[in-house]
Amino acid sequence: MEKIDKKETGSRLRQFLLSKYSDLETAAEYLETTVSSLRNSYFNGQSIPGKSILEKLKADGCNIDWLLFGAVPEKQVSRHLPEYRIEAAVPAGRGEVVDLTEWYQGDVLDYSPDDHVFIKVDSEFGYSMMPLIQPEDLVLISLSAPVYDGDLVAARWDKTKGALKLCTFPPNDRSMVMLSSYNSAVLPMVFKRKEIKMYKVVLIKKQSRRK
Repeated sequence: MEKIDKKETGSRLRQFLLSKYSDLETAAEYLETTVSSLRNSYFNGQSIPGKSILEKLKADGCNIDWLLFGAVPEKQVSRHLPEYRIEAAVPAGRGEVVDLTEWYQGDVLDYSPDDHVFIKVDSEFGYSMMPLIQPEDLVLISLSAPVYDGDLVAARWDKTKGALKLCTFPPNDRSMVMLSSYNSAVLPMVFKRKEIKMYKVVLIKKQSRRK
């Protein structure tokens, strides 16, 4: 049986928690432990997380094989990923488009199915994010990528309620989060960070529509 390196496990645990939560206090509260225990027991390699913590980490999108052994799923390593040409650099404000066709650049869409899932925008109640996202569009979300201020996220705040929104962290209170719509007629929603789960939207797949 493969031996677990406690220090490496502690390092990966710290990496995951800092990428997932705004601070260690929020992470510790979710895991039902303390910041002191995280730092003194796990991060420094004194012990490894027990069953209850591992189950919570898994439910929050952590790959347990990676956490304990640093393992990368075989299909993630062996997948052939197509490369897409970067055609031009486009300004976000006013400015000229820079033609890059003579200087080949490319990138791949490296979204492992072990860590990413599609969700479909509801056809009846999916109008709050128009025109950016429309009903029937598919959005790809990451189960482990860190969420930053201004990100587009898929949020869940209980077993039945969720939405696609723009995420904002108030600078004076990082324990809170505001979820806003593109449609200005829809009022923002404010939650305590610990009350919701947020998953970063990394790709929007626009569905074909007839005119």
